[in-house]
Amino acid sequence: METNKGLKWVILHTVDDNKVILIRLIVGLVFLSEGIQKFLFPESLGTGRFLQIGFSNPGFWAYFTGTFEIICAVFILTGLLVRLAAFPLIIIMFTAFITTKWPILLNKGFWAMAHEYRTDFAMTVLLFYLLISGAGNWSFDLTLNKISRINKEFLVVGILTIILFTGCHNSSAISEKTATSAIPVTVTALRRGPVSNYLELSATSAFLFKASVKAPVTGYIENMFISQGDAVVNNKQLFTIKTKEASAIVSDSTNTLNFKGNVDVRAAVSGMVSSIDHPKGDYVAEGEQLCQIAIPESFVFILDIPFELSGSLKINSACEIILPDGKSIQGVIKSRFPSMNGTSQTERFIIKLSEPVNLPENLIAKIRIIKESAGKAESLPKSAILTDETMQNFWVMKLINDSTAIKVPVITGISENEYVQIKSPSFIDTDLFLSSGNFGLGDTATVRVIKPLSNGQ
Repeated sequence: METNKGLKWVILHTVDDNKVILIRLIVGLVFLSEGIQKFLFPESLGTGRFLQIGFSNPGFWAYFTGTFEIICAVFILTGLLVRLAAFPLIIIMFTAFITTKWPILLNKGFWAMAHEYRTDFAMTVLLFYLLISGAGNWSFDLTLNKISRINKEFLVVGILTIILFTGCHNSSAISEKTATSAIPVTVTALRRGPVSNYLELSATSAFLFKASVKAPVTGYIENMFISQGDAVVNNKQLFTIKTKEASAIVSDSTNTLNFKGNVDVRAAVSGMVSSIDHPKGDYVAEGEQLCQIAIPESFVFILDIPFELSGSLKINSACEIILPDGKSIQGVIKSRFPSMNGTSQTERFIIKLSEPVNLPENLIAKIRIIKESAGKAESLPKSAILTDETMQNFWVMKLINDSTAIKVPVITGISENEYVQIKSPSFIDTDLFLSSGNFGLGDTATVRVIKPLSNGQ
């Protein structure tokens, strides 16, 4: 009997004071607000906050704590079982002190901790007041004191059972809801290796030197032994020209001389016939051009580049030539023209092929020049890197377990076709990052990986 009376007094006894309701309003409204905000803003006040503190299962503990804060706050506001409701809130306050304020005391000193702890300290003192004094007047506890002993004990046990069941049920339901509302994402891994940033410009192929074959005499082209595009060697016969005098004698019926008047025209250099100026039977004057022979050794690409970018090119440096069919060949920047193009204000550079390749003249290709490079670099796909509207701040969403991703600010470096260098922070090879489904997420997000990482990635 004395034990029952002791339990009754501990749980429901209260001071005869109307002003306690003010303390109940302060404590109840503060904890009600904090509990609700853990559900409204999980990234900063719920799961994300508990993750930063270091809880192993931040989602469960955030919603579990929020649920109890809401339930206990409602009981304190209504004045129902105030002592029992104050006790778990005191445990929450002590846990918050150990996990968040104690590190501040150790690292920054007492005054920094005192500033951060001022609100928590006030709430803790008020909770102890309610634990000692009870709900006061205008409370359900005062009403329960007037109910018969048997009914009261059953009521207390029933209310305690409802509190525990509701808290556990809500936490379980919230965990299930969190699992089903996880955002589907795909992930990617870190890549280590060289990265380069290229400057791509257009260039046109040309033969710097072309030999001009001219007629040695005036006459008619009797025979032609070449076609445009033919390769010729030195001393190869190209044309036969019958002089105009020989043509006149041959057409004379009284002529008894055996004079043909044919003159052979031969190549002075080896190369490729780039143009033919006169067909067979055409009349040509002495010194008139018959054809042109392009010198293969003079085949180059001529690059026109704006003057402000010319500093990126260095003489005798290597470059990559990308042909229209996608084939890549190597080249060397050999020299620059001494004058600018007056109309376009571009400067011309001559790019020679490292190895001979049979290509036509006036072919437009892309010249890829290394602008900057890093030999050993950490890089991620561009799809894994997010930024704000100013394009000044960058971050990635890093997967810390099977279902949680957190925001990690990064400093980017060299950007190439598909990857971007990560200068800092440094990651490890086993880290995984969201590559899709990552846009618009908060600092912490609950995710569901829908496409496991392949062995090749």
